[in-house]
Amino acid sequence: MRYRLLVIGDVQQVGFREFVKKCALQLHVKGSVKNLDDGSVEIYCEIEENALDKFKKFISKPPMGEVEEIKVYPEDSTEYGTPETNFSKFKVSRDEDEVAETLSVMARVGQQMLATQQLTLQLQEKMLEK
Repeated sequence: MRYRLLVIGDVQQVGFREFVKKCALQLHVKGSVKNLDDGSVEIYCEIEENALDKFKKFISKPPMGEVEEIKVYPEDSTEYGTPETNFSKFKVSRDEDEVAETLSVMARVGQQMLATQQLTLQLQEKMLEK
């Protein structure tokens, strides 16, 4: 079956679309994912009905960002819209904000790495004091 998923939350400029693509590839989902102007992310997917819940569960726990809600619209609903994909594979739709998103993700990862390094050094100092 084909569905349109609308993902609401902190899901832009955190690497969420690439994360969705990785989940889709693991579950053999075809379709596309793109950022919307309102800050949400739109996913068009072709997936077995029994695998939809698993896909939603996977994408609801991204490594960065936060998913507040996932709305699901089946192909026969009025909210389905018009997909920009032929469902031959899974693709990430990119726009001019892509560079900004990539840099933002890199900065967040760098901050996480620095925090981990600082914690490691603090623990090392405590061990050396003993």
